[in-house]
Amino acid sequence: MRCPDRLRRATLVATAAVLTAIVGCGSGSGRSGTDLQVSGTGPVATVAGGSEVVFEMQVKNAGEYAAEDVAITNEAGGQLSLMGITCTAEGGAVCPEAPSIAMRVPSLKAGGTLRFTVTTLANPSARGTLFNRMAASFAYETDSADNVATVTATAYSPSSDLVVIGSGPAGTVTGGDTVAFDMSVRNEGPDDATGVRVLNEGGSGLVVQGIACTASGGATCPAVPGALMDVGTLPAGGSLDFVVTATVAASLNGIVTNTLQVSADADSDRLDNSFTAQATVVTPRSGVFVTGVGPAGTVAGGGVATFVMTVGNAGPDASGTVNIVDTVGARLTLTAVRCNATAGATCPATLGPVMSVPTLPAGAALQFEVDAVVDAGTTGLLTNAMSATAANDADRTDNTATAVATASTPRAVLTLSGTGPADSVAGGGLASFDMKVVNTGPDPATGLRLRQTPSGNLSLLAVRCSAAGGAVCPGSVGVVTEVPSLPVGGQLTLGVDTRVDAGANGAITNTLLVTGDNVFAGSGNSVIAVGTAVSAVSGLTVTGSAPASAVPAGSAASFRMAVVNDGPDAAGAVRLTNAVGGNLTLTDVRCVDAAGGATCPAVPGALMDLTALPVGASVTFDVTATVAAGTQGAIVNTLTATTTAGGATQQASGVAVGSAYAANVTVTGSGPAGSLVGGASGEFLMEIANAGPGTALGVDVEQVLSAGLSAAGTISCVQAVGATCPTIDGASFNVPSLPANGRLRLRVPFTVDAGTNGTVSGTMTTRTAGDPRPGDDSATVGFLAVSTDLSVSQVAAPALRAGETASFTAVVANPGTQAVGPVGITQAIGGAAASGLVASVTCTPSVAATCPAIGPSMTVASLPARSTLSFVVTVLTDAGTRGALTNTFSLTADGDPDLANNTAATTVTVGDPRNGAYKAVATDGNVYDLSIDFDAGQYTMAGAGAAQAFGAPVGSEYTVGGAIRFRVAEDLLVGAHDFGAGATPYVAVRNLVTTLAEAAGTYFIAIRDLPAGGSPATRATAAIISGNQMAVCSQAATVLRVPGPGCPSALAADYTLAVSNGVFTATPTGGGSSFRFFVARSGGSTVLVGATGSGAGGAQMRIGLPSRNTLIGGTLGGASTSGAWLPTLTITPSSYLVTDAGTENDSATIGTTDPAVQNLRSGPLASGNGRIWVMQAAPLAVTFGNPDATGAAAGRLQIVLPP
Repeated sequence: MRCPDRLRRATLVATAAVLTAIVGCGSGSGRSGTDLQVSGTGPVATVAGGSEVVFEMQVKNAGEYAAEDVAITNEAGGQLSLMGITCTAEGGAVCPEAPSIAMRVPSLKAGGTLRFTVTTLANPSARGTLFNRMAASFAYETDSADNVATVTATAYSPSSDLVVIGSGPAGTVTGGDTVAFDMSVRNEGPDDATGVRVLNEGGSGLVVQGIACTASGGATCPAVPGALMDVGTLPAGGSLDFVVTATVAASLNGIVTNTLQVSADADSDRLDNSFTAQATVVTPRSGVFVTGVGPAGTVAGGGVATFVMTVGNAGPDASGTVNIVDTVGARLTLTAVRCNATAGATCPATLGPVMSVPTLPAGAALQFEVDAVVDAGTTGLLTNAMSATAANDADRTDNTATAVATASTPRAVLTLSGTGPADSVAGGGLASFDMKVVNTGPDPATGLRLRQTPSGNLSLLAVRCSAAGGAVCPGSVGVVTEVPSLPVGGQLTLGVDTRVDAGANGAITNTLLVTGDNVFAGSGNSVIAVGTAVSAVSGLTVTGSAPASAVPAGSAASFRMAVVNDGPDAAGAVRLTNAVGGNLTLTDVRCVDAAGGATCPAVPGALMDLTALPVGASVTFDVTATVAAGTQGAIVNTLTATTTAGGATQQASGVAVGSAYAANVTVTGSGPAGSLVGGASGEFLMEIANAGPGTALGVDVEQVLSAGLSAAGTISCVQAVGATCPTIDGASFNVPSLPANGRLRLRVPFTVDAGTNGTVSGTMTTRTAGDPRPGDDSATVGFLAVSTDLSVSQVAAPALRAGETASFTAVVANPGTQAVGPVGITQAIGGAAASGLVASVTCTPSVAATCPAIGPSMTVASLPARSTLSFVVTVLTDAGTRGALTNTFSLTADGDPDLANNTAATTVTVGDPRNGAYKAVATDGNVYDLSIDFDAGQYTMAGAGAAQAFGAPVGSEYTVGGAIRFRVAEDLLVGAHDFGAGATPYVAVRNLVTTLAEAAGTYFIAIRDLPAGGSPATRATAAIISGNQMAVCSQAATVLRVPGPGCPSALAADYTLAVSNGVFTATPTGGGSSFRFFVARSGGSTVLVGATGSGAGGAQMRIGLPSRNTLIGGTLGGASTSGAWLPTLTITPSSYLVTDAGTENDSATIGTTDPAVQNLRSGPLASGNGRIWVMQAAPLAVTFGNPDATGAAAGRLQIVLPP
């Protein structure tokens, strides 16, 4: 084939293409008689899509002479991707250095063979014919018919279509019930599906309990059906039917869903790979509540307190099973529960602290009478709590009630006194004692027992009685006198007549001990009357002293007792007997001093012996005894000294009388009736009371909050009844004095710690000396704390162009098990780009949730458990908007334990609308990826050097340096860049046409050929695109005609078009290689561009403009293939002029060559270097030399835009 013929053929094939190859007129040496032969083999069997496909290709020199400068090309078919080429040589041949799609062999000897193994990879979806084509050529080929070999293979890609369907129950279901969803996966073929994976997900409000599978059509169920199942292979026509069993959340109303999804390796249609089945839940809602009241009046200790508790249902529906628990408080003992049912209710079968009924109709009620015995002696608050729960009761805040009663046990405080004989009584004489009992109230004393106990040196003779103040003497008096009742203010005086033992010396005493039903201090109130007996010779006297101040009951009392011999005679052996009163327990006797020749007894104790006690001598003892709990009144220690001399026994006694006090301090309290969320505030109301009978002194109080609670201020005394509020400066404080029957009511403020869940409590404890019942000096009050961690997340595209709409999607979620409210939500747009912009906000709630009123600050009264609110914020930017645009969502809610996820701020960068990625087609015949950022002032040409910085524009022109510049139009750049050989023109586009219909029209195309080893040349072509067809007419000499009847058949060619992702592929209708190109928009015009990429045969670049009715002209500037930047290129419908470009300055008179071709004109250059072609479709203009151009105009291509 002659070189001109090859050039014409290439022209026909490559019209308006992007990637068409150019067969260059290569030079090379060789002799006639050389015959290259190309052959090959491929896979015999079908190959699977996505698999490796290997072709064995062979290039052999079957001629007589060596072939010089052999060009070898390899092309893998459109459904193949080349992975690699290896070469082996035979017969003296030498493989190319780097086997690839384009190779050159300096010499292939006669008889030499090159064997190539071409390894390719079939596309995963490949089906039908695959091919590999290898061609070999050199300048003096004698027979080119066998210079190309095409080897084919057949691809087979499995294709399956998995379809998921499903259904929920036909009717409604009830919360708490079990629901079944029927889900099915079937393979509609045509092939078996592999890598099948099934995912089942129960929606909100469902807990999946199990999945059962049934297979048909040759399918096999997964080994263990579950949420995620690997099936492996599902045959064509096979089905898997699943029954998904789930439990519906209690009290739920609304829609619950179950979703089944399936995936496979090769699924031709994935739109039907998921199905969501629904069930409608209608759960009757009950309104179970509890109320309660205690006895109207006070209840005495030992009496029965009856609490009336009511469990009702406010509706609107009947309840399910109602579980009822009754709990009596401290100092109560449950004795009976009675029930009365109304409005269709039925009492529990078994009454007691734990009860249940299967249902409680709406409007019905159960009234319980709860009897409890009050502990004897109790005074203060009594409580009975009842709770009732039902599964379909959504509001649990009123499911517990506490009824309160007040216990007040009548008490009487007695004052005892006694007097003995005023003068000494001789041994054997009579001694009378007057013992007085007075009731100081506040209540009548009942069941009194008055016991007289004369000292050991006395004998009781009689007891007499007199009454005053409304008291009445009993019918019988004696050692023990029983008095049924002693009114407040009443008094009884008992005269006790005794005889003094002969020889008695010292103290004579009578002790009165009083007990009663309601007399405080069950261990007794007592008093001692003392007299003196004188019979002695030795003169023994016993004295004693008691504690100076009152001793608290339960503690130790210390008495000092002394025995003295006042003479006139020394005493021989002296027996000492120490006796403590009935409300004392002796714990220790110590001899602390012996004077005047006396000596301490060998073993001090209750019974001691002195060997002698000289005149003037003395012995002193410290006696320690423990005061009985509850003692109020006198405490007594008696020391008796007995000696015998001359047959006469002498005895002297000394009595030390002190006093003891007792006070029963109790603590009760109450707390919040329902639960509190983390972060909420509350208070405990605590009461400290003194049940008497005496004043409590120095009461230490300590308040302790459990984990999860923090103090929210100082404890305050809100009420004092019969008492005085103390000074409180912390959790521990002291009450100096709390009178009998006095009460202090205290408020303890607290805050529930964020994140707290479960029962929390406060405990108040008192410590009081003389408290006979320490078991009731502490009270703990608890309640339920509930906290949920709210979160907000947000997404948005990281960047957008000015003038576009920014869209932010934020999701507010409550993943917890409890509703949270109120929830505060704020939304704000900020950042450098936000000025003057307005945000639009919409909200979509999940099931059961409710969107708030939209605004910058929003409040959701309650966000249900496991629910979400999805917000979409849209902001329309202006053409001048630049910089960061930030949308921020923030949440606030009491008790949220983690505030770190309560704010979501997402930033979108708004840039120059011209920023972004472009396809740059350069006059060196290559396509490059251009990325430009006008805000940053730089661009990057991928594979062609580092990033280039540019400054501010002058008009539409930006300068990098020297001739490296560019101009900008809408979605279009024209410039010069150094791709490695100096400043080279390019045109960059980005708004690509993606359909055949959009590309339709007539185009005039400039083609720049860059043959390997030859000089560039330019020429013109016209093309018409209609539907999926493209007709081409090539230039003839100086004339270009549009395709059609006016185009000579030798210059015409037809192509079939296809487009994918903006890339057009043209396939010759008569056979041959296909090529690719882009069609892009700029304003109201389009531009057709393409390049082949550099190869063994050279390269080629095309740029085409649509046909217009005229060439409008103008002053433009841009890049030239000469390497110069053209500041001024002026065109009119009849002229072409370049100025200010040095050696490129030139001019021409231009005109049309065909009436149908108006905006492509040509004329001879004034320089004499041939003709110039000028075409324009605003904003772009292109000028290029005719194929016969010479000098600087040969191969010239100029691409220009307005300033």
